[in-house]
Amino acid sequence: MTRKVVAIVAFVMFTSLCVAGCTSSTNNTSAGQHDAFLEKYLAAYQTEVKGNASFNAWEVTWVNSTAATVHFAFGNSAGNRTASTNVSMMRFQSVPEATSYVNGLGKTGYALNSAAYDASNATDESSAYVQAAGHAPTVYKLYEGTTGELLLNATIHTIEQLDDLVVTTTLTPTYTS
Repeated sequence: MTRKVVAIVAFVMFTSLCVAGCTSSTNNTSAGQHDAFLEKYLAAYQTEVKGNASFNAWEVTWVNSTAATVHFAFGNSAGNRTASTNVSMMRFQSVPEATSYVNGLGKTGYALNSAAYDASNATDESSAYVQAAGHAPTVYKLYEGTTGELLLNATIHTIEQLDDLVVTTTLTPTYTS
């Protein structure tokens, strides 16, 4: 009798986990809790990005407790342009650690677009940071680079430091006639 009860409980738990996994767009690949600020940032980032486009997909994968990747695809209202975007977000223990990481990245083909936060020219990433942190970043750097045909199918790459948060993005557009 005890074995049956244990088997039923195990089955119910397994089934509920399977159903929960089917309805969630967040994949947890590491045990433990996620960084509370990074979770707040991800929610703000999703709100910022989704306010600017019509989405076909949005998937978050946690790399560890302080790093996540986001993949999303979107299109414009005319239906002739879509884009696939991959974003990596890493939160460091300190601003100097984040700065050291950014300085160590290979930035061949990138140009420093901005070394100071400007609210009037804010990216989705920096606007989400302000929402999550409640203040503008004190250390801000934005590097941008492109590959491919600049006017039609250029893939856009960015590296953005927002205090102790580093966000790297690759946006690949597709045009249809």
